[in-house]
Amino acid sequence: KDGETVRLIAPSGEFLALGTVMLETEEIKIKKLNGATIIDWGDGFVEDISNQSTYAHTYDTTGKYCAKIYGNFSTLPSNAFENNKYLYSIKLPSSIYSISRYCFNGCSGLFSIEFSGTTVQIGERAFYNCTSIKSIDLKNITKLGSYAFYGCSSINSITFNKPVGLGGNTFENCISLEYVEFIGKPSFYGYEFKGCTALKIVKISSPIKAFVSYGDNFPTNTAIIVPYSLLNSYKTDTNWETNASQIDAYAMASTIDDINTQLTEIIEGQGV
Repeated sequence: KDGETVRLIAPSGEFLALGTVMLETEEIKIKKLNGATIIDWGDGFVEDISNQSTYAHTYDTTGKYCAKIYGNFSTLPSNAFENNKYLYSIKLPSSIYSISRYCFNGCSGLFSIEFSGTTVQIGERAFYNCTSIKSIDLKNITKLGSYAFYGCSSINSITFNKPVGLGGNTFENCISLEYVEFIGKPSFYGYEFKGCTALKIVKISSPIKAFVSYGDNFPTNTAIIVPYSLLNSYKTDTNWETNASQIDAYAMASTIDDINTQLTEIIEGQGV
């Protein structure tokens, strides 16, 4: 009716969740997400954003908030949250298939990322210099753009369950990274782990030999562990010759303790 204020109510269903730490009177800005319709800013204010090119909001009180974005969107666009100093966590809905280039570039306070099982692609420099990320679940990811996690200096370990293509310099200067495992076949395009000075083990469990376009992908102190049946194939491949002396094999083991023992023996044998 005329003169009445219409109050929006957040819909039910999945949403993109953004954890933020805001100071009083400071404004947060988010780039347009195609297909987004409603945003609940987490302070009681719900807004229709379907026709807006940028979403902006100012909080009245200093504190932590969870903003929820509803809609039908499959991709997070380029630069959507770039250099957002307020963002500390994200949780993606199952509708998100890919994260575009530079999406979270420079979000230095971001430390928690929860992917849905359907997110499979991460673009170039998407998490560039996100220095607070300590752990990240990349098990279902199949494609990573170049420099995707460059300078993420707090990440400790990574496991890929599916075949995955890594663009050049993907994890360059991830100085806390110690362990990486590829269960599906990986494809390397160059300098993926350059500057990862703490990287002790790269375990390639795939029964299909990993592809590498050219060598020098691993620090010299890294043990590269492959199935015994592929050991000779790796060591004699010209594209692996730069790292050939670092390659060793593991035998099939029935328990996790057996596997850990084998890896320890290999590391000690290489002086890592």
